[in-house]
Amino acid sequence: MIHRYLNLVLVFFFIISVQQLSAQTTLDCDVDNKQFVLACAGGRDCIPTLNNPPVIPPSQANYLSDNALILGVYQNGVARAYPHPILWWHEVVNDTLGGEKFLITLCPLTSTGLLFDATINNREHRFGVSGLLYNNNLIVYDLETTSLFPQMCFSGKTGRLEGEQLKLLPIVESTWGAWKTLHPNTTVLSDITGFERPYNIYPLGDYRTNHEFLQFPLTNDDRRLPRKDIILGVALNNIERAYPFKAMGTHAVLNDRIGDTDILVVFAERAKMAVPFYRKVDGQETDFVFHETALRGLIFFRDILTGSVWNMRGEAVSGPMAGGGVVLEQIPAYTSMWFGWAAFHENTEIADINAIVTSVNSDLSAIRPDAFELHQNFPNPFNPATTIGYALDEANRVTLKIYDIAGKEIKTLVNNISQQAGQYRVSWSGKNNSGRNVASGMYFYKISMGGLSKSRKMVLLQ
Repeated sequence: MIHRYLNLVLVFFFIISVQQLSAQTTLDCDVDNKQFVLACAGGRDCIPTLNNPPVIPPSQANYLSDNALILGVYQNGVARAYPHPILWWHEVVNDTLGGEKFLITLCPLTSTGLLFDATINNREHRFGVSGLLYNNNLIVYDLETTSLFPQMCFSGKTGRLEGEQLKLLPIVESTWGAWKTLHPNTTVLSDITGFERPYNIYPLGDYRTNHEFLQFPLTNDDRRLPRKDIILGVALNNIERAYPFKAMGTHAVLNDRIGDTDILVVFAERAKMAVPFYRKVDGQETDFVFHETALRGLIFFRDILTGSVWNMRGEAVSGPMAGGGVVLEQIPAYTSMWFGWAAFHENTEIADINAIVTSVNSDLSAIRPDAFELHQNFPNPFNPATTIGYALDEANRVTLKIYDIAGKEIKTLVNNISQQAGQYRVSWSGKNNSGRNVASGMYFYKISMGGLSKSRKMVLLQ
């Protein structure tokens, strides 16, 4: 029986036709279908798709270990886990959550799991495995029109749907144990799928760790990182940035900026989970710091603005924002093997983790200062954003504001918030309280704690 399935895997990767890939991938994935590679002997539907597959509660998922990787989806109040061990053998799932249609995809060769809205122009669509690859990445096809959609491009490349975009939605990749902890009411795919597959066997041998083992050519082979290293890829404002898992230690809370958008990346190594959020609490930009570790390797983190503590679902679990239904907005993004992300995003940046305003493997507030201090902002002069650090030697209520040279209040960064003794950082993006960019020039920032206050100068260069 096992030999039969190993033979199936060999057939799957038998090359019927390999085209030399000469044109470079562009950021809008404007590629010629002649660059596609037929990789599966059976062609279309050579790998069977799952359609509204049976699901079970966690207590019945005996085939899954807590360390198994899953794709976690939370839509319309419904949580569901799509395990890698099942998706290795099916790659595409057409499913319904909360009454809406979704497309879940996993490419084993690039280790990319993406979630899409399955409607195009308000019409529901179903998809299958085309048997074709581009840059070693899965290409799905629309069952109604046979139009082809490369997974990491999200747009139709042939047929009636050429040029149409699939909407990318937020998804989480994590261990099964971590997902269950965050979503105790989740369901998970049953291993009784109607297909006879060895779901406990990874079909590609040492593929995940052998950096020289690629099945097919690449349009762009970027060797800045080892090919199979896992990264979180975020694309915003026509800027692509990769956050390497290996650079983020055992856990990280990263305050970053992509273009004019402030983002937060939280990472937990043991949970194998990196999640990006927009860095706003109740509509206001703020910084976050690590708070403490949690079950299954997950972490809690705290915002500087309100002092609330958040979990990796983006929910406030304590502090002023808890219990009000406020949730951090997750950015649609996904994890990938480095070579796959770089092949589709030739101009991608690799995040300089040490340079980001960040709390990596440490808790800034755990370092008790000897005195009340306001630090010089960095960088200074600055454009477009700067970071202000301060230290509290005792618990107190804190206010931090920015003023122009005439003494007029420009921006409130911390508004009479109760904070514990510790070290803090907060960023300013050069915008006033109305969200408008302010002019170049000199500004003052002032911190008040109890009856004490301190101020410093800084220069904005627009």
